[in-house]
Amino acid sequence: KDEKLTVVRFLRETKGLDAARAELERLVSTEDDTIAYRALLASIAFESGNRTQAIAELQTLLETAASVDDAETDAEAEAASEAQQDRLRAKTVLARMLLETGNTVGARAQVEEILQDDPSNVDALKMRAAWLIDEDRPDDAILDLRAALAEQPRDADIMTLMAGAHERAGSRDLAGERYAMAVEVSMQAPAESLRYAQYLVQEGRAEAAKAVLAEALNRAPNNLDLLQNLAILHIRSEDWNEVTRLVWRLRALESDRATAIANGLE
Repeated sequence: KDEKLTVVRFLRETKGLDAARAELERLVSTEDDTIAYRALLASIAFESGNRTQAIAELQTLLETAASVDDAETDAEAEAASEAQQDRLRAKTVLARMLLETGNTVGARAQVEEILQDDPSNVDALKMRAAWLIDEDRPDDAILDLRAALAEQPRDADIMTLMAGAHERAGSRDLAGERYAMAVEVSMQAPAESLRYAQYLVQEGRAEAAKAVLAEALNRAPNNLDLLQNLAILHIRSEDWNEVTRLVWRLRALESDRATAIANGLE
């Protein structure tokens, strides 16, 4: 199943949602255990704008998904465990949909159900930790995030959330360490690099922030947010030659947003 889902992700990234949807529909019609595929179909429908329908379909799927109990053989036990994990992943997808549509109560209920069945579920732990941080309960959030980190020690999202929890708790040095680790494990991904750079600027370390953004640009040279934020830092330090180079890079991209950013910087 993992290999089939990898194919779906590849199609989605290279050929778009329609190709991924077609492959998922084929899998639903040919496979026996289809929860994971149908959950992804609902997710694609949600992204395509059919939000109410997608949520209803996923809720129906979870209500009608049969549980497998009293497995007598190792093969049956393995199948039951895989089916349970598929149901929990579908619940996570539903929780995210509910959260995005403003139904925080419904999302929280799904997350609590997931953690009741699987206390070490990483996705659910991350979602609950984010809520705890918003509620100014960073110590409780850190406990959840440590449990998640034990399961996935190189997860950049966990590192970022933990940094936010440490910031909320007033431990800025620990926050900085986690932001830096998030950049490392994400291989200088734009979002993680931007967060760490922002932290460094707040700490009065603008030159270090520039270095972080420049390294991220080496991996994502056309990322508009990286180009814009690095240019802003150069403006603050009145390094006009570097600003000019970045403006040229933005104009060379020939997109409406890149041109607007370049105009704003000039």
